[in-house]
Amino acid sequence: MIPSERSPSLLSSRLSLLIVGVALQAMVLLATGILAAVPFLLGERGFLAVVPVDPTHLIKGDYVTLSYAFSTKASRLNDLPCSVPRYVPLTKELSPSTGVSPGTEEHRWIAGEPTLKKPESGYFLKSSCGDHQEVEFGIEKFYTEKEKAKEYESPLQARKLQAEIAVTSSGKASVIRLVFDPR
Repeated sequence: MIPSERSPSLLSSRLSLLIVGVALQAMVLLATGILAAVPFLLGERGFLAVVPVDPTHLIKGDYVTLSYAFSTKASRLNDLPCSVPRYVPLTKELSPSTGVSPGTEEHRWIAGEPTLKKPESGYFLKSSCGDHQEVEFGIEKFYTEKEKAKEYESPLQARKLQAEIAVTSSGKASVIRLVFDPR
């Protein structure tokens, strides 16, 4: 068949398929962005103390590597593969004197002991498998400009850095910002 002799129905069905394909791709992209934003939009916020990490692994590209007191315990829990979810129960404590946001009451997350049993109530962090088959909770990286990331190195090593995290009721968490702890 010569291209100019194609039937209008064949052209319209191909156009319809193209439109449906593009729409599906756009929907997947949009859904991915929305799912990543859920903790920011709906999560309960609080500050969590960050512990020092190996300085050679602190800044990788455009993000700061973060660690928490429970991270190592959760990874080694029963020597199970990272595909087995771990849970870290969180308790929220009012701490008006930290000075992170002067003049406001702040909440600090207190992390409990990692466990394999999902907490029946309250907030918790739920692990997943990271890029290198490591146990992660979604709060191990904070993306920022490289120069800004370098500013966090010294306070992190001195244990004067806190991560403000948002946690959903399903255990999904994200880092909102890093703040210097003036204490």
